[in-house]
Amino acid sequence: LHVTRVVSSQGALMVAGVKIHLGHVHRGKVVTVIIEDSQFRILHDGTQLSTHPRTVIKEVTRRSASGHINYKI
Repeated sequence: LHVTRVVSSQGALMVAGVKIHLGHVHRGKVVTVIIEDSQFRILHDGTQLSTHPRTVIKEVTRRSASGHINYKI
């Protein structure tokens, strides 16, 4: 399963009830989150940015990105 998210101005995103911090350098990017049984893989333009353990098993209710994408640095 994969979903898209927009990284917030604080450098974070929410998926399946988990807040994932990517850092300010990625703010405003539209990323793809691949949801696996034990981890989340975060990709941007086909490049993997990071992986995070999936400690909470919760259903994903929103599949597409929303938010602002052109944060000024």
